[in-house]
Amino acid sequence: MDRSTYIMKAYCAADDTDLRARMVQYGWAPPFFKWDSTKTKFESWLKARLLNQNPGRVMRNIVATISSAPAYVTVKDGILSFRDIPGGAAVWSKDSFRLITDRSAVQNPNDSITWQIDFDAIIGGEWGHVALKNVPQ
Repeated sequence: MDRSTYIMKAYCAADDTDLRARMVQYGWAPPFFKWDSTKTKFESWLKARLLNQNPGRVMRNIVATISSAPAYVTVKDGILSFRDIPGGAAVWSKDSFRLITDRSAVQNPNDSITWQIDFDAIIGGEWGHVALKNVPQ
């Protein structure tokens, strides 16, 4: 795995069925990135690729929201939307998220962003809403 790829796993028990999704990759999105004039703040625009790990189960109306970030990261736009994802498939987000990282601050490599992934899926034979909370980066 290269440095531009991060793993995000989520598990949610609903109706005796584990619903799983994971963010399998981040990638640059226009305008990509920029530094401030002092070269201490790094602003980046990224897309994410989400994998539906539920064979035979479609994920619909998918929204991923950054729910927490390290103190040295400012979330300027932390909401992503995705098209429907068939079971076993992965898709890139329709839009990008935007972060500003203060490179002058002490950074802990174990710090990470967490997400909430909301979507609709068939649960017990009917469409239901699922919220996967505190999904790690």
